[in-house]
Amino acid sequence: MPRKPKETESAPSTSTATATEERQPGDEPAEQQKKKWTPADDPFGTHFIKAGENSVRLLKSEKDRAWLIRFEKNPNEGRAKEDPHPVLAYLKSEGFRWADSQADGKKAWGKEWRDDRYQVAEHMDAEKVFKKAAEMLGPIQSQERTPF
Repeated sequence: MPRKPKETESAPSTSTATATEERQPGDEPAEQQKKKWTPADDPFGTHFIKAGENSVRLLKSEKDRAWLIRFEKNPNEGRAKEDPHPVLAYLKSEGFRWADSQADGKKAWGKEWRDDRYQVAEHMDAEKVFKKAAEMLGPIQSQERTPF
């Protein structure tokens, strides 16, 4: 056990003293403090496909309790109102509805989760609809998947 300096002696000023002699319980260096948990973005992007002149994202929203599909550009851009893009009729037929997202306030095509909880089968269904919607926009140029 190291001896304590007498009142007339001074403590060593060099860094030769070991860290265990100087530290007290609870005196952790600042860089070793535990990081706070931060939740994932909501909505969280799970898939991205660049197709034709547009791109589309599939997002999972915990706050909305829904799958969201967003287009970079409006598929109806340059089309007459009475002649909407077929992808929009397809999304409607699959149960997706155009609405504001509670999570971030942006509009998206959303489909609420059945039983108000995440289910793998619904994820697979949403992914299938998302991929077909991307194919309807034009030839697929690139795609990404974000695991979660």
